[in-house]
Amino acid sequence: DKVELAVFKVSAFDKDFKQLERLLTENSALRRHKTREQEKRRQREIYESNIKKELNNLDSLIGQNKLEDSKFLINRLSKSIKPDYRKGIERLAKAKEKLKEKELEILRKRQAELFRQQQEEVEKIRIEQERILEQKRILREQEEAKKRIEESKRLEKENKLKALLNKKSNWRDLQKVLQQN
Repeated sequence: DKVELAVFKVSAFDKDFKQLERLLTENSALRRHKTREQEKRRQREIYESNIKKELNNLDSLIGQNKLEDSKFLINRLSKSIKPDYRKGIERLAKAKEKLKEKELEILRKRQAELFRQQQEEVEKIRIEQERILEQKRILREQEEAKKRIEESKRLEKENKLKALLNKKSNWRDLQKVLQQN
């Protein structure tokens, strides 16, 4: 009986020792796992912080109308944001939408400015054409006035000649008139 009892005690001690050893290794594994999880969490926080900084930078670039830089940063962020980071993906999508709106706004402004310039050019051309037409009208009126004056002078001289011919008495006046003409 004693031998069996001694074996039993050693095996119980062995069993307790193995259980203790197993608990220690599990505790060590738990500690390693906890450390690993903390490191993962810390890396994730750094990653999220960096992504947030880049997204804030993107928002400021869009606000400053630096569209080419914004597109480059969007492209880079699209590749670097992990699929499980929903907030980052949502902010990136909003930034893309904001960029498109900004591009449309700039395009509208450019088109409005171009339209305004075209309108100004059309107005200048219209004013210039009106000025040219007015000058032509004035020249025409001046020419007509000259013609009327010349015509009236010619008629006056003709009438004088007719009057002189009718009188025939004053040949000297006729000679003067003829010399003037």
